[in-house]
Order: sequence, then C-alpha cells, then structure tokens
Amino acid sequence: MIKKNLFILVLLYATIGLAQQGSKSPYSFFGIGDLRFRGTNENRIMGGIGMIADSIHLNLQNPASYSRLRLTTYALGLTYNSIQFETDNATANTDNATLDYLSMAFPINKKIGLGFGFMPFSSVGFELQNTDTIVGSVSQFEGSGGINRIYLSAGYQLNKNWSVGVEGNYNFGNIKNQNTISFADVQLGSRENDRSDLYGFSYTLGVHHQMKIKKDLEISSSLTYSPEVSLTSENRRLLSTVIFSATGVGFPTDSLAVDVPDTDLVIPQMISVGTGIGKPRKWFAGIQYTNVESKNFTNRFINIGNVSFENSSRLAAGGYFIPKYNSFTSYLSRVVYMAGIRYEETGIVINNQSIDDFGISFGMGLPISGFQSFSNANIGFEFGQKGTTTNGLVKEKYFNIRIGLSFNDRWFVKRKYN
Repeated sequence: MIKKNLFILVLLYATIGLAQQGSKSPYSFFGIGDLRFRGTNENRIMGGIGMIADSIHLNLQNPASYSRLRLTTYALGLTYNSIQFETDNATANTDNATLDYLSMAFPINKKIGLGFGFMPFSSVGFELQNTDTIVGSVSQFEGSGGINRIYLSAGYQLNKNWSVGVEGNYNFGNIKNQNTISFADVQLGSRENDRSDLYGFSYTLGVHHQMKIKKDLEISSSLTYSPEVSLTSENRRLLSTVIFSATGVGFPTDSLAVDVPDTDLVIPQMISVGTGIGKPRKWFAGIQYTNVESKNFTNRFINIGNVSFENSSRLAAGGYFIPKYNSFTSYLSRVVYMAGIRYEETGIVINNQSIDDFGISFGMGLPISGFQSFSNANIGFEFGQKGTTTNGLVKEKYFNIRIGLSFNDRWFVKRKYN
C-alpha cells in the first residue's frame, strides 16, 4: 500500500512539467489558454458526459459521485494529439503528448467517499509568425505554460437516490509570452517578454441523482456549479534589444525590466447539467449541457484590440454498451464499447468571428487481468475541428488518441484471519 502511494506521488511531481505543455494551438494565446476538459478519458470518449456514477470508477466532473465508490481507485489519463493547421494559403502540422489527470479516491464508509489528485486547468503553447511586406517587418510570437490544479473532493450519499459533494481546488502556474520583431536591412530587433505567475483557490458544488424506474432501467442526472473566482496574477515585463545570427536566431543584448501592475484574473462561473438512462452493466445513453460565463474573462495584463469574449457553452451526447459484463468465456463480451459527439462554442471572438469546436469520439474499455478484476484500460479516438479560415483565422483539424487507466484496490477491510 505504501509503495503504491509513494509511486503516485513521485509520478505526480514528475508529470507536472508535461501537463504545462498541453497545447500547441494559436488560440491558446487568448485568455488563460486552452481550457482543458475536466473529466476522465472515459467521459471524453463518450462526448464529455459526466452523469455516470458507480462503485469502481472515478467521475471527476461531479464530486457527489465519490459517495458511491466501494473500492479504492487510482486513475491516470494521457492524450496524444495531432493537429493540422490551415489558413487561406498555407498548412502546417504538429503533435503533442499531455497528461490529463492523476487521481485517487476511496470510500470512508457506505455513504462518504473522498478523492484527491492533480490535473491541468488550462494550457498555453504556440509559435506564430507574421510578415508585413509593406514595412518589411517580421513578428514572431511564442507562448508557453498554463494553470494546474490540485483538488480535494468529498461526496456524501443522502439516501439511495441523492448524493451531494464539494470540491476544493488550489490553482497555480505561469504563462509566458514572447514577441520578437525585426526589420529588413536592420541589424538589431526588439523583444518583449511577458510573464504572469498565477495562484488562487476555487471550488465546485455537485448534486447527483440516481433512480430505478423499472427493475432493470435506471435514470442518472447530474448538476455541478462552480462560482466565479479571481486568481492573483503577478506580472513581469522585460524589454530587450536583439541581435540576429546568420540563421535568424535572435539573441538578447541590452534588457530593461518594466514595472507592470499585478492584476486579478477572473475564472468565470460554470454550470453543467446532464441526464441519461440505461441498464446497469449493460448500456447507457446521456446528454449534457455546460455553460461558462466566459465573457468575464480577462487576458491578463495584455490588451488585444481585435479580440473579445462571449459566454461559452458545450453540448455533449454519448454512452456505452457492454455485450455481457460477466461472461466467463468471451473477453470481447466484457469489453465496454463507447462513443460520443460534442459541439462547443469556446467563447473567443476574433475579428468578429466566433471560434467553435466540434468533435466525434469512440473507444473501448478493456478489462485488465482476469474475470474477477475490476481494473481496466480505456482507449479512445477523437476526430474534430476547431476554428475557421474566415477573416484571416486558422482552422485546426485534430486527431486525439486518449488512454485512461483505472486500477482498483480494497482498503479498510478488517482481517478475519491473521
């Protein structure tokens, strides 16, 4: 037991750097970067729905679901992301690997469950170049970093149908932006480095309802609410003169630190509601709607004239099917087959054009070890598109491979024999 927990802690600290590099999208420049999906990879494979709560799997979207856990559960999620960028006159490709979450949860008794872990909240990562042929200038933009989140969750089962929960988060991280500009036939250029160190607390409240409507048919519903909070943003700016090598690489020479005020960065209110119906251990289908008051986003201490924010929303639908969960003879009959679809208005408006995101996903939950094992590996694939080439913008066509691991153990069992 101690070795398992030590391994989890070592893995947690070793993977924080990986989580910080969770995006290569040019749209991660705006706000606090790409907001990462909050949930397990099983949720994401099913389009992003999060109203399912059972005794052996984590539901990171709703803290109330922890009350239904009966086994200690370790969960890890990873994603490989391949993107093709398109503009009116060019294309480019990139790929990336990220940590999605690292979590652990366990039941205290039949009514209370606790969970804690680590996950990225937002990610920044981009490299852009703009050439102005009229004035003969080249501007290069780079960004990295993001906000990470350590959380502690608790769920309490009020009765056989209703559960409530609360989650506390400590958010921390930094976001770096660099802008280098050079002119034709001019030896020296200029560079601006901006950095924001961010930290602060947030919390989420959750309600879960689960009820049988027939002997073998069950309805599950979920409601979560995260109020608006502010993170402290400690800001720094450095201006430099840059000399360029023969290969075009810029090296700073003289530098000047510029005082910029610290600010409060608003994390907007979020509310999510979902419901679904299914036959336990056989099939499930659900739909979920999420709304974020992202019009209150601020872009740290950087002002951009052609960008604004509007409220964002996401509509997701998906489910799973298990041919025969207790089959002795057929492994494929115990496999969980999942699929989902989602449409998201990201809340970013550039050049009067809203940036939307659409994705289709499918995958499998593969039982690990023998018939009596509750552990599983979830493998999913997602195809999607974000943005548009209208008004000089960038369209992203992406393909994601998602891997989620869930391991189970039994704690707090009194030995009958020693």
